Amino acid sequence: MSCSNSTNTDDNDYVNSKLDIKSYGTITFSQNYSNTASFIRIPCDACPIKTKELFIEQKYNKCPPLIISVMGSTKEGYMRSKLFQIFREALLKIAKTTG
Repeated sequence: MSCSNSTNTDDNDYVNSKLDIKSYGTITFSQNYSNTASFIRIPCDACPIKTKELFIEQKYNKCPPLIISVMGSTKEGYMRSKLFQIFREALLKIAKTTG
């Protein structure tokens, strides 16, 4: 798995400034290099409705297939062990690269 990380200095300054995006980038999963996922890191106090509206309006013009919100230690959920391992590795990689 690799993670390309960017700072908010490109064409998407409008969205970056409105959401106070700290970093964003793309995750490429090592098991399938053609399978990638985008990520953004925003403050925990960002308005969810405004975040969704701006994300759809400015980034993709459609709702993304999956949005994962990670906030501290929340209630544990069930995830298949292989999927959990991939998800965990991806989150750790993002956390290490985004400061």
